[in-house]
Amino acid sequence: FEIVGEIGPVGGDAAAQAKMLDSLRALAKNRQSPWPVRSVVGPAGVRAVWLLSARDSILARTVLHRMMEAGPDESPPAAVATLEDRLRLQQGRKQIYGTQLVRTANGGLEPAPMEDPARVDLRRDAAGLPPLAQALCAARASSSH
Repeated sequence: FEIVGEIGPVGGDAAAQAKMLDSLRALAKNRQSPWPVRSVVGPAGVRAVWLLSARDSILARTVLHRMMEAGPDESPPAAVATLEDRLRLQQGRKQIYGTQLVRTANGGLEPAPMEDPARVDLRRDAAGLPPLAQALCAARASSSH
């Protein structure tokens, strides 16, 4: 299956993004350095780290672990859930929050394979995400434009 959509664009040209990725990789290797969490770089900085990490699956795993370690006050739970789902699917595992959608044979959208779909809305609520049906409705409406 093919995941629909990307996490999103990162500002700056390709050279600037490559430089930022190199800096982030170096930071990820050094556990002594402060990680760019909300109290250090603000919400926009945390989002930039999250967006950049989507371009490197090895770095994304480190970013996910650091975001989880930092906790919900420092790393947005919805961003953690989205990155976790994306990485699980890349590893051939099922997602747990239903954040990643796939296109069906008839062109519609549905969640990529999920673990325990009966409890997905409980997990989504804990991550600050809307119920899956609401998210699907919004995604389908935006993809029809």
